[in-house]
Amino acid sequence: MTGGFPAVAPYLKDPLVLIGFFLFLAFLFPRLLLKQRIIPPLPPGPGFRILKTILLYGFIIGLLLVMCGFAIKYRELVGQERQENQDRELKKRTQEAAERQAAQDRIEREQQRSKLEAEKRQEQISTVRLLRQELNSNQRSVNEMRKNAVTGLETMQTVATVLRNPGIKILPILFPQDNLNPKFKATPGLAAGAMDKLAESGLNKDDLEVRKFTAAGRLIASTVDKTIGTVESLADKDHRRYTISAQVWDQYLPVLWEITVVDVTEFQKCYSDLTSARANYDIILSRIVDYLESVREFFRPQNNQITREGVGRVLTAEHLAIQLSNSYGQQLVSDLASIKKLSMRLSTVIAEK
Repeated sequence: MTGGFPAVAPYLKDPLVLIGFFLFLAFLFPRLLLKQRIIPPLPPGPGFRILKTILLYGFIIGLLLVMCGFAIKYRELVGQERQENQDRELKKRTQEAAERQAAQDRIEREQQRSKLEAEKRQEQISTVRLLRQELNSNQRSVNEMRKNAVTGLETMQTVATVLRNPGIKILPILFPQDNLNPKFKATPGLAAGAMDKLAESGLNKDDLEVRKFTAAGRLIASTVDKTIGTVESLADKDHRRYTISAQVWDQYLPVLWEITVVDVTEFQKCYSDLTSARANYDIILSRIVDYLESVREFFRPQNNQITREGVGRVLTAEHLAIQLSNSYGQQLVSDLASIKKLSMRLSTVIAEK
Protein backbone atom coordinates (compact mmCIF):
# COMPACT_ATOMS: atom_id res chain seq x y z
CA MET A 1 0.00 0.00 0.00
CA THR A 2 1.12 3.59 -0.63
CA GLY A 3 1.86 5.99 2.25
CA GLY A 4 0.28 9.33 3.26
CA PHE A 5 -3.34 10.26 3.74
CA PRO A 6 -4.64 7.99 0.95
CA ALA A 7 -3.27 5.07 2.95
CA VAL A 8 -5.00 6.28 6.18
CA ALA A 9 -8.28 7.34 4.59
CA PRO A 10 -9.81 3.83 4.44
CA TYR A 11 -9.33 3.49 8.22
CA LEU A 12 -11.23 6.69 8.94
CA LYS A 13 -14.32 5.28 7.25
CA ASP A 14 -14.52 2.34 9.66
CA PRO A 15 -17.41 2.76 12.23
CA LEU A 16 -15.34 1.38 15.09
CA VAL A 17 -12.55 3.87 14.43
CA LEU A 18 -15.04 6.71 14.21
CA ILE A 19 -16.70 5.71 17.48
CA GLY A 20 -13.35 5.28 19.21
CA PHE A 21 -12.08 8.58 17.83
CA PHE A 22 -15.28 10.30 18.99
CA LEU A 23 -14.92 8.83 22.52
CA PHE A 24 -11.22 9.70 22.52
CA LEU A 25 -11.99 13.34 21.75
CA ALA A 26 -15.00 13.37 24.06
CA PHE A 27 -12.97 12.32 27.12
CA LEU A 28 -9.80 14.13 26.02
CA PHE A 29 -11.53 17.50 25.89
CA PRO A 30 -12.75 17.51 29.57
CA ARG A 31 -9.32 16.32 30.71
CA LEU A 32 -7.77 19.30 28.94
CA LEU A 33 -10.29 21.62 30.49
CA LEU A 34 -9.53 20.21 33.95
CA LYS A 35 -5.82 20.27 33.31
CA GLN A 36 -5.97 23.91 32.28
CA ARG A 37 -8.19 24.56 35.33
CA ILE A 38 -10.84 26.06 33.14
CA ILE A 39 -13.18 23.83 35.10
CA PRO A 40 -12.38 24.12 38.78
CA PRO A 41 -11.15 20.78 40.12
CA LEU A 42 -13.24 18.97 42.67
CA PRO A 43 -11.92 18.60 46.13
CA PRO A 44 -10.35 15.22 46.81
CA GLY A 45 -12.98 12.75 47.64
CA PRO A 46 -15.14 10.01 46.12
CA GLY A 47 -16.63 12.32 43.45
CA PHE A 48 -13.23 13.42 42.27
CA ARG A 49 -12.00 9.84 42.05
CA ILE A 50 -15.12 8.73 40.16
CA LEU A 51 -14.82 11.59 37.66
CA LYS A 52 -11.11 10.97 37.23
CA THR A 53 -11.73 7.28 36.68
CA ILE A 54 -14.48 7.93 34.12
CA LEU A 55 -12.34 10.40 32.18
CA LEU A 56 -9.33 8.11 32.31
CA TYR A 57 -11.06 4.95 31.27
CA GLY A 58 -13.23 6.75 28.76
CA PHE A 59 -10.07 8.16 27.18
CA ILE A 60 -8.44 4.74 27.27
CA ILE A 61 -11.54 3.02 25.86
CA GLY A 62 -11.74 5.53 23.01
CA LEU A 63 -8.05 5.05 22.29
CA LEU A 64 -8.45 1.25 22.41
CA LEU A 65 -11.46 1.44 20.08
CA VAL A 66 -9.44 3.48 17.59
CA MET A 67 -6.56 1.02 17.77
CA CYS A 68 -8.90 -1.97 17.49
CA GLY A 69 -10.66 -0.29 14.56
CA PHE A 70 -7.31 0.33 12.88
CA ALA A 71 -6.25 -3.27 13.54
CA ILE A 72 -9.51 -4.78 12.31
CA LYS A 73 -9.54 -2.50 9.26
CA TYR A 74 -5.91 -3.34 8.60
CA ARG A 75 -6.67 -7.04 8.66
CA GLU A 76 -9.67 -6.43 6.44
CA LEU A 77 -7.63 -4.41 3.94
CA VAL A 78 -4.81 -6.93 4.00
CA GLY A 79 -7.28 -9.75 3.49
CA GLN A 80 -8.99 -7.81 0.73
CA GLU A 81 -5.67 -7.11 -0.93
CA ARG A 82 -4.70 -10.77 -0.59
CA GLN A 83 -8.03 -11.80 -2.05
CA GLU A 84 -7.58 -9.36 -4.92
CA ASN A 85 -4.11 -10.76 -5.52
CA GLN A 86 -5.52 -14.27 -5.46
CA ASP A 87 -8.31 -13.22 -7.81
CA ARG A 88 -5.81 -11.61 -10.15
CA GLU A 89 -3.61 -14.69 -10.02
CA LEU A 90 -6.62 -16.94 -10.61
CA LYS A 91 -7.75 -14.72 -13.48
CA LYS A 92 -4.24 -14.77 -14.90
CA ARG A 93 -4.03 -18.55 -14.62
CA THR A 94 -7.51 -18.92 -16.11
CA GLN A 95 -6.53 -16.64 -19.00
CA GLU A 96 -3.27 -18.53 -19.54
CA ALA A 97 -5.15 -21.82 -19.43
CA ALA A 98 -7.67 -20.44 -21.94
CA GLU A 99 -4.82 -19.24 -24.18
CA ARG A 100 -3.11 -22.63 -23.92
CA GLN A 101 -6.39 -24.37 -24.75
CA ALA A 102 -6.99 -21.98 -27.66
CA ALA A 103 -3.46 -22.65 -28.92
CA GLN A 104 -4.02 -26.39 -28.54
CA ASP A 105 -7.33 -26.09 -30.38
CA ARG A 106 -5.60 -24.19 -33.18
CA ILE A 107 -2.93 -26.85 -33.38
CA GLU A 108 -5.56 -29.60 -33.46
CA ARG A 109 -7.57 -27.74 -36.08
CA GLU A 110 -4.43 -27.24 -38.15
CA GLN A 111 -3.55 -30.92 -37.77
CA GLN A 112 -7.10 -31.88 -38.71
CA ARG A 113 -7.02 -29.52 -41.68
CA SER A 114 -3.65 -30.92 -42.76
CA LYS A 115 -4.99 -34.44 -42.35
CA LEU A 116 -8.09 -33.64 -44.39
CA GLU A 117 -5.96 -31.98 -47.07
CA ALA A 118 -3.64 -35.00 -47.14
CA GLU A 119 -6.62 -37.36 -47.40
CA LYS A 120 -8.18 -35.15 -50.07
CA ARG A 121 -4.91 -35.02 -51.98
CA GLN A 122 -4.52 -38.79 -51.70
CA GLU A 123 -8.08 -39.20 -52.96
CA GLN A 124 -7.24 -36.95 -55.88
CA ILE A 125 -4.09 -38.95 -56.65
CA SER A 126 -6.09 -42.20 -56.46
CA THR A 127 -8.71 -40.72 -58.78
CA VAL A 128 -6.03 -39.54 -61.20
CA ARG A 129 -4.51 -43.02 -61.09
CA LEU A 130 -7.90 -44.54 -61.97
CA LEU A 131 -8.34 -42.00 -64.74
CA ARG A 132 -4.92 -42.84 -66.08
CA GLN A 133 -5.80 -46.54 -66.13
CA GLU A 134 -9.04 -45.77 -67.97
CA LEU A 135 -7.18 -43.42 -70.28
CA ASN A 136 -4.54 -46.05 -71.05
CA SER A 137 -7.29 -48.54 -71.89
CA ASN A 138 -8.95 -45.99 -74.16
CA GLN A 139 -5.58 -45.14 -75.66
CA ARG A 140 -5.02 -48.79 -76.55
CA SER A 141 -8.43 -48.87 -78.22
CA VAL A 142 -7.67 -45.70 -80.20
CA ASN A 143 -4.26 -47.04 -81.19
CA GLU A 144 -5.90 -50.24 -82.44
CA MET A 145 -8.41 -48.15 -84.35
CA ARG A 146 -5.55 -46.22 -85.93
CA LYS A 147 -3.89 -49.46 -87.03
CA ASN A 148 -7.20 -50.75 -88.36
CA ALA A 149 -7.79 -47.50 -90.22
CA VAL A 150 -4.36 -47.86 -91.81
CA THR A 151 -5.19 -51.45 -92.76
CA GLY A 152 -8.50 -50.36 -94.27
CA LEU A 153 -6.86 -47.52 -96.18
CA GLU A 154 -4.17 -49.85 -97.49
CA THR A 155 -6.88 -52.26 -98.66
CA MET A 156 -8.75 -49.43 -100.33
CA GLN A 157 -5.54 -48.15 -101.91
CA THR A 158 -4.70 -51.62 -103.23
CA VAL A 159 -8.13 -51.96 -104.84
CA ALA A 160 -7.92 -48.42 -106.23
CA THR A 161 -4.48 -49.20 -107.70
CA VAL A 162 -5.74 -52.42 -109.32
CA LEU A 163 -8.71 -50.50 -110.80
CA ARG A 164 -6.15 -48.37 -112.64
CA ASN A 165 -3.96 -51.22 -113.90
CA PRO A 166 -2.51 -49.90 -117.16
CA GLY A 167 -2.35 -53.47 -118.50
CA ILE A 168 -6.16 -53.50 -118.63
CA LYS A 169 -6.78 -50.54 -120.91
CA ILE A 170 -10.47 -50.18 -120.07
CA LEU A 171 -9.82 -49.76 -116.33
CA PRO A 172 -7.75 -46.50 -116.42
CA ILE A 173 -10.40 -44.97 -118.68
CA LEU A 174 -13.33 -45.86 -116.38
CA PHE A 175 -11.44 -44.93 -113.22
CA PRO A 176 -9.33 -41.80 -113.84
CA GLN A 177 -6.35 -41.14 -111.60
CA ASP A 178 -7.67 -37.65 -110.74
CA ASN A 179 -10.41 -39.19 -108.62
CA LEU A 180 -7.80 -40.24 -106.03
CA ASN A 181 -6.92 -36.60 -105.35
CA PRO A 182 -8.84 -35.44 -102.22
CA LYS A 183 -9.06 -31.91 -103.70
CA PHE A 184 -10.58 -33.07 -107.00
CA LYS A 185 -14.01 -31.42 -107.50
CA ALA A 186 -15.43 -32.96 -110.71
CA THR A 187 -16.36 -36.44 -109.47
CA PRO A 188 -20.15 -36.14 -110.15
CA GLY A 189 -19.56 -35.68 -113.89
CA LEU A 190 -16.52 -37.91 -114.08
CA ALA A 191 -18.49 -41.11 -114.79
CA ALA A 192 -20.25 -39.67 -117.83
CA GLY A 193 -16.95 -38.41 -119.23
CA ALA A 194 -15.32 -41.80 -118.59
CA MET A 195 -18.07 -43.70 -120.39
CA ASP A 196 -17.94 -41.26 -123.30
CA LYS A 197 -14.19 -41.60 -123.50
CA LEU A 198 -14.51 -45.41 -123.45
CA ALA A 199 -16.97 -45.27 -126.30
CA GLU A 200 -14.69 -42.97 -128.25
CA SER A 201 -11.71 -45.32 -127.72
CA GLY A 202 -13.63 -48.31 -129.07
CA LEU A 203 -12.14 -50.54 -126.40
CA ASN A 204 -15.61 -51.62 -125.30
CA LYS A 205 -15.90 -53.39 -128.66
CA ASP A 206 -12.45 -54.95 -128.56
CA ASP A 207 -13.04 -58.60 -127.62
CA LEU A 208 -9.55 -59.07 -126.18
CA GLU A 209 -9.74 -55.98 -123.98
CA VAL A 210 -13.27 -56.84 -122.92
CA ARG A 211 -12.17 -60.37 -121.91
CA LYS A 212 -9.18 -58.93 -120.05
CA PHE A 213 -11.49 -56.45 -118.33
CA THR A 214 -13.97 -59.19 -117.43
CA ALA A 215 -11.25 -61.48 -116.03
CA ALA A 216 -9.77 -58.61 -114.05
CA GLY A 217 -13.22 -57.75 -112.76
CA ARG A 218 -13.80 -61.29 -111.52
CA LEU A 219 -10.41 -61.23 -109.83
CA ILE A 220 -11.08 -57.86 -108.23
CA ALA A 221 -14.52 -58.95 -107.03
CA SER A 222 -13.04 -62.15 -105.61
CA THR A 223 -10.35 -60.15 -103.80
CA VAL A 224 -12.96 -57.83 -102.35
CA ASP A 225 -14.97 -60.83 -101.18
CA LYS A 226 -11.95 -62.04 -99.24
CA THR A 227 -11.08 -58.71 -97.65
CA ILE A 228 -14.40 -56.97 -97.08
CA GLY A 229 -15.32 -59.33 -94.23
CA THR A 230 -12.11 -58.40 -92.41
CA VAL A 231 -12.68 -54.69 -92.95
CA GLU A 232 -16.29 -54.99 -91.75
CA SER A 233 -15.07 -56.81 -88.66
CA LEU A 234 -12.49 -54.10 -88.02
CA ALA A 235 -15.22 -51.47 -88.38
CA ASP A 236 -16.77 -52.78 -85.15
CA LYS A 237 -20.16 -51.20 -85.81
CA ASP A 238 -21.54 -52.42 -82.48
CA HIS A 239 -18.67 -50.79 -80.55
CA ARG A 240 -17.85 -53.99 -78.71
CA ARG A 241 -14.20 -54.54 -79.55
CA TYR A 242 -12.85 -51.00 -79.44
CA THR A 243 -14.76 -49.37 -76.61
CA ILE A 244 -14.26 -45.87 -75.27
CA SER A 245 -14.98 -45.89 -71.53
CA ALA A 246 -15.91 -42.81 -69.47
CA GLN A 247 -17.05 -44.71 -66.36
CA VAL A 248 -14.37 -43.31 -64.03
CA TRP A 249 -14.87 -39.79 -65.37
CA ASP A 250 -18.63 -39.95 -64.80
CA GLN A 251 -18.37 -41.67 -61.40
CA TYR A 252 -15.76 -39.35 -59.90
CA LEU A 253 -16.90 -36.11 -61.52
CA PRO A 254 -17.61 -34.36 -58.14
CA VAL A 255 -14.06 -35.20 -57.01
CA LEU A 256 -12.57 -34.22 -60.34
CA TRP A 257 -13.84 -30.65 -60.12
CA GLU A 258 -11.85 -30.22 -56.88
CA ILE A 259 -8.63 -31.74 -58.21
CA THR A 260 -5.64 -29.43 -57.95
CA VAL A 261 -2.80 -31.78 -58.91
CA VAL A 262 -3.69 -31.59 -62.63
CA ASP A 263 -5.76 -29.39 -64.90
CA VAL A 264 -9.21 -30.98 -65.11
CA THR A 265 -10.03 -29.14 -68.33
CA GLU A 266 -7.41 -31.33 -70.03
CA PHE A 267 -9.48 -34.37 -69.06
CA GLN A 268 -12.55 -32.81 -70.60
CA LYS A 269 -10.69 -32.23 -73.84
CA CYS A 270 -9.22 -35.73 -73.70
CA TYR A 271 -12.61 -37.43 -73.37
CA SER A 272 -13.89 -35.19 -76.14
CA ASP A 273 -10.95 -36.31 -78.28
CA LEU A 274 -11.73 -39.94 -77.47
CA THR A 275 -15.31 -39.51 -78.61
CA SER A 276 -14.08 -37.71 -81.71
CA ALA A 277 -11.56 -40.48 -82.43
CA ARG A 278 -14.25 -43.16 -82.26
CA ALA A 279 -16.57 -41.12 -84.50
CA ASN A 280 -13.79 -40.49 -87.02
CA TYR A 281 -12.90 -44.17 -87.02
CA ASP A 282 -16.52 -45.14 -87.70
CA ILE A 283 -16.70 -42.69 -90.59
CA ILE A 284 -13.44 -43.85 -92.17
CA LEU A 285 -14.19 -47.58 -91.95
CA SER A 286 -17.80 -47.19 -93.07
CA ARG A 287 -16.69 -45.22 -96.15
CA ILE A 288 -14.08 -47.86 -96.97
CA VAL A 289 -16.68 -50.64 -96.65
CA ASP A 290 -19.08 -48.68 -98.89
CA TYR A 291 -16.32 -48.30 -101.45
CA LEU A 292 -15.47 -52.01 -101.44
CA GLU A 293 -19.14 -52.93 -101.74
CA SER A 294 -19.61 -50.56 -104.68
CA VAL A 295 -16.56 -52.07 -106.43
CA ARG A 296 -17.89 -55.61 -105.84
CA GLU A 297 -21.33 -54.69 -107.15
CA PHE A 298 -19.80 -52.95 -110.15
CA PHE A 299 -18.03 -56.09 -111.29
CA ARG A 300 -21.03 -58.29 -110.47
CA PRO A 301 -23.98 -56.33 -111.90
CA GLN A 302 -27.34 -58.04 -111.90
CA ASN A 303 -27.81 -57.36 -115.60
CA ASN A 304 -24.19 -58.21 -116.44
CA GLN A 305 -23.80 -54.73 -117.94
CA ILE A 306 -21.30 -52.02 -117.16
CA THR A 307 -23.40 -48.88 -116.77
CA ARG A 308 -22.74 -45.21 -116.29
CA GLU A 309 -24.58 -45.39 -112.95
CA GLY A 310 -22.36 -48.24 -111.77
CA VAL A 311 -19.20 -46.33 -112.67
CA GLY A 312 -20.62 -43.24 -110.97
CA ARG A 313 -21.32 -45.15 -107.74
CA VAL A 314 -17.75 -46.50 -107.62
CA LEU A 315 -16.16 -43.14 -108.37
CA THR A 316 -18.39 -41.31 -105.89
CA ALA A 317 -17.79 -43.87 -103.11
CA GLU A 318 -14.07 -43.85 -103.88
CA HIS A 319 -13.66 -40.07 -103.82
CA LEU A 320 -15.78 -39.73 -100.67
CA ALA A 321 -13.68 -42.40 -98.94
CA ILE A 322 -10.48 -40.64 -100.06
CA GLN A 323 -11.67 -37.24 -98.83
CA LEU A 324 -12.99 -38.44 -95.48
CA SER A 325 -10.06 -40.73 -94.85
CA ASN A 326 -7.68 -37.86 -95.46
CA SER A 327 -9.39 -35.34 -93.17
CA TYR A 328 -10.71 -37.67 -90.47
CA GLY A 329 -7.54 -39.74 -90.54
CA GLN A 330 -5.48 -36.67 -89.69
CA GLN A 331 -7.90 -35.85 -86.86
CA LEU A 332 -7.65 -39.43 -85.58
CA VAL A 333 -3.86 -39.17 -85.43
CA SER A 334 -4.13 -35.77 -83.73
CA ASP A 335 -6.57 -37.15 -81.12
CA LEU A 336 -4.26 -40.07 -80.41
CA ALA A 337 -1.29 -37.71 -79.96
CA SER A 338 -3.32 -35.55 -77.54
CA ILE A 339 -4.34 -38.62 -75.52
CA LYS A 340 -0.75 -39.88 -75.36
CA LYS A 341 0.44 -36.47 -74.20
CA LEU A 342 -2.06 -36.37 -71.33
CA SER A 343 -1.23 -39.96 -70.36
CA MET A 344 2.45 -39.06 -70.11
CA ARG A 345 1.63 -36.03 -67.95
CA LEU A 346 -0.50 -38.16 -65.64
CA SER A 347 2.34 -40.66 -65.33
CA THR A 348 4.66 -37.81 -64.29
CA VAL A 349 2.16 -36.47 -61.71
CA ILE A 350 1.61 -39.90 -60.16
CA ALA A 351 5.35 -40.56 -60.04
CA GLU A 352 5.98 -37.22 -58.30
CA LYS A 353 3.27 -37.84 -55.67
